[in-house]
Amino acid sequence: MGLGQGVSLVVGIVIGSGIFLTPNGIDQKIGAFGFGAILMVWVVGGLLSLAGALTYAELGAMLPTTGGQYVFIREAFGKLCAFLFGWMEFWVARAGSIAALAVAFSLHAVLIYRGMGAQAATQLPALEADPLVPWVAIGCVLLLAAINVLGVRYGAWVQVAFTVLKVSALLAVIGMAIYRGGQLTGSLTPFFRPGKTNLLAAFGAAMVASLWSYDGWTNGAAVSEEMKNPQRNVPRSLMLGTLIIVAVYVAVNWAYHSLLTIEQVQGSSAVAATAALRAVGAWGGLAVAFGALASIFGAANGTILTGPRIFYAMAKDRVFFPGLAKVHARFSTPYRAVLAQCGWAILLIGSAAIGRPYTQEPIFDTLFTYVIFSSWVFYGMGVAAVFVLRRTRPDADRPYRTWGYPWTPAAFVLVAGAFVLNTLLTQPIQSLVGLGIIALGLPAYWLWSRRADARPAS
Repeated sequence: MGLGQGVSLVVGIVIGSGIFLTPNGIDQKIGAFGFGAILMVWVVGGLLSLAGALTYAELGAMLPTTGGQYVFIREAFGKLCAFLFGWMEFWVARAGSIAALAVAFSLHAVLIYRGMGAQAATQLPALEADPLVPWVAIGCVLLLAAINVLGVRYGAWVQVAFTVLKVSALLAVIGMAIYRGGQLTGSLTPFFRPGKTNLLAAFGAAMVASLWSYDGWTNGAAVSEEMKNPQRNVPRSLMLGTLIIVAVYVAVNWAYHSLLTIEQVQGSSAVAATAALRAVGAWGGLAVAFGALASIFGAANGTILTGPRIFYAMAKDRVFFPGLAKVHARFSTPYRAVLAQCGWAILLIGSAAIGRPYTQEPIFDTLFTYVIFSSWVFYGMGVAAVFVLRRTRPDADRPYRTWGYPWTPAAFVLVAGAFVLNTLLTQPIQSLVGLGIIALGLPAYWLWSRRADARPAS
């Protein structure tokens, strides 16, 4: 992959369902304080992601091998911590994200197939009862698994194509806002309002949705070994991709709030389609709905493309299922890791769909509940690796050094720690389940390590 494909990978994974689905939740939590407070949530989330990307750029250039975050944690904190990260990625974060994105794709596809159009944007949650939803989601995962088994080049070009489509859809919303500038009653003024609740508490609650929308910026480093000139292109793709995402998110939120009041944003579960519908009518809403479909499909493809490289690296270290280290003789892809990851995601979709009538929990929420907390435990650890490696490997080749070191990574680690602690206090059941799944990796690591020590290296 070249630089353009690397940037498309980062942009394509991060811009998925979030910018289309989460603005109403952010407005519900902090909208009482005005558009200025809403914009602050998106800007801070972007700056935090950029701080992490700047740090991962140094680590990715220094250690340009397949595995990304797994390799960073292994080299800084040892094999056990790296294994627990990979264990969490396989059983919780990666497969859960793939399954959640596939369900979000399916909801939009079924919405269009049923002929409900953009006018039914607020009915997305109710659509989860449609029997087609889990089957379309499973079909989406199977199709993307096949593409990524055929070769990283195919997966990368799919990523480029759908990144162009999703960015085009969002640019169309921005264009509609410019076209209708001042003709509709939006919510840009007053910029700040005196809210009746605690601003800091509202800000913290809104940040959870913002961080989900930015989630995935780490993935560009996972395919370092498959990039041309990785020492140069990995840091560039991480930084350029993250900057593009921040700019797009800020501009799109300006467009949403130019076209809609805060109350209208709060009431729509598909804000982009609702904004386009109000700006230019049904055809605009339908076009943006197709754009959301492309966006989510591209994000799922990028997640499936990058995840198996982590499990492949673990299997090569002989601390995971050994079969996942197999590379396809013809396509040169870690095909078993791709199939294992997607198979587990399909099981998650099926189990969530089967359990929905009994739990009354939405499929999307069930799949996503445990992902973010577990992921941010290791995001903080991955960024902290730069401090350890600067001390333990001072003479290592570093084609790029983190801008603003040590303040940039330190700020990220502090905010990540605060986020994890806040989630543990406010959502103790989900957080403890996440920690429990991570802890289950301890006996698994002990077993695999003993087997690895007992046999010679291949």
